[in-house]
Amino acid sequence: MRSHSNRFQLPLKTVRGILRVSRRERRRPEEKVESMARERKGIFISYRRGTNTAHAGWLGAKLSEHFGSHKVFRDIDSIEPGLDFVEAIERALDSNEVMIAVIGDSWLTVADATGRPRLQNPDDYVRLEIATALEHNVRVIPVLVGEATMPPANELPDDLAALARRNAFELRDTRWNDDVESLIERLENVVGSRKEGE
Repeated sequence: MRSHSNRFQLPLKTVRGILRVSRRERRRPEEKVESMARERKGIFISYRRGTNTAHAGWLGAKLSEHFGSHKVFRDIDSIEPGLDFVEAIERALDSNEVMIAVIGDSWLTVADATGRPRLQNPDDYVRLEIATALEHNVRVIPVLVGEATMPPANELPDDLAALARRNAFELRDTRWNDDVESLIERLENVVGSRKEGE
């Protein structure tokens, strides 16, 4: 007579599938960032905190509303506490198709406590973000806000010089909504629509 305990055993293949799902659900925080970089083809927003925070926040909100938050990466929103900032940025950039570099009036000249322009510091996080994107052949779109103009190559650090050759897009405060909609139309050609990622 067969034991009743064997009657409801799941096939081995099914059990293995359940275990794989269970392991994914128990991912450590750093693995969540790695998974986001592998699975998501989206938009990375680079900006200078304290000078372009508001514009980056407004733009990020509009892009998240249109494409879905899973397709928009902003450092302070997307990195788990305690993770290495530089490593997380590199992993995210590896799989993002577009970087938006938000450039404001003082983007080139803003200085640290010693009076040195921050972009001249090789460890500056904005410089690291953009230089890594250029090195990894991510499409970088300079987005000019306020009264900003595109900085010339001879005023940029060597690892950012290629940024000067990227076609810039202007977001004017007086035409913000219209300009953002125009930017979204162009981004759809690269990352697709929201529905394609859901």
